[in-house]
Amino acid sequence: MKIVVADQMEPEILGALKEFGTVSYFGDIKVADEKRVRVKKELREGATVLVVRSETIVDFELITAAPKLKIIARSGVGLDNIKVMDECRTLGIEVLNTPDAHAINVAEHALYLMLAVAKVNGKVHERTAAGEWPKKTSKPMELYGATLGLVGFGRIGRRLAYLAKTLGMNIIFFDTDKTIEVKFPKTMKYAKRADTLESLLRVSDVVSLHLPENDATRGIINVSTIAKMKDGAILVNTGRGRVIVETDLAAALFIGKLRGAGLDVFAEEPYKCGSLSNIPNVFMTPHIASATKAAQLRCGQEIVKLLRERVGIGEQAVTVLPGRNGTSSATGTSRRPRGVTSG
Repeated sequence: MKIVVADQMEPEILGALKEFGTVSYFGDIKVADEKRVRVKKELREGATVLVVRSETIVDFELITAAPKLKIIARSGVGLDNIKVMDECRTLGIEVLNTPDAHAINVAEHALYLMLAVAKVNGKVHERTAAGEWPKKTSKPMELYGATLGLVGFGRIGRRLAYLAKTLGMNIIFFDTDKTIEVKFPKTMKYAKRADTLESLLRVSDVVSLHLPENDATRGIINVSTIAKMKDGAILVNTGRGRVIVETDLAAALFIGKLRGAGLDVFAEEPYKCGSLSNIPNVFMTPHIASATKAAQLRCGQEIVKLLRERVGIGEQAVTVLPGRNGTSSATGTSRRPRGVTSG
């Protein structure tokens, strides 16, 4: 088996992958065009497995350059950079992901952003470090007894709910999956479903977004939905940047409709001097919620496990999806229904 690892991967995982055959690693190449040329060359020369994170875009050009490609393994949850899901099905190429590996870290990061905006809003750290003493103008917000509204109640949303309840917050959620109460009865002891997105927005002191990007979610936070939020609410996004219309959010922050926003994802990345850049009550991080070494190791270990299953070692595969010509093929991912759902 010939494996191409296009993006950064922990050395421990690269070593484990070598048990399957030869490994070509391009995660240390910083120039995107150079990396793409070299990845295509390896695929053209017979690679059967392509491992990516979020950096490499897998499109029609890439898979048609790979005559022997059988598996695309995405280290992480989202499949936004896999632009050819339907074509992969047609060609019999399995697309795997690792939906469980990042939940802990992304939930922790969402909590961090929530606390940052609630407690040190308005660049308090920078001002204090610069020699100012903004004690009288700083107005920390108490989260005990506040309502956290989770838009998307998948793995990450549920983990954040668990963390937030320890702070004494009230938890509500909105998700188009109507089976959550049946599948996760213990979580329902401290989280309640909101009937609509609007009803969640109207009562939440903090709104945290945990959504994939699709036609139903793209731009879901806009001038209209922001108007329905409580005055002084906090918005947190660790899901996908394009679910927010950034210019509408910037306007709401500028006029004081919202207390602030904590953002780890953006419509265009890297984020460069956009409408949110100079607003003091925005706390930004560069898409690092899942970037811990522990999370990356879990992702890599899950990929190794899935590959072992596919060469006849280990337990049965995680999920079964229709493969080429209607036959079944095992895969570590499932295609989510359109709407407000989350991994």
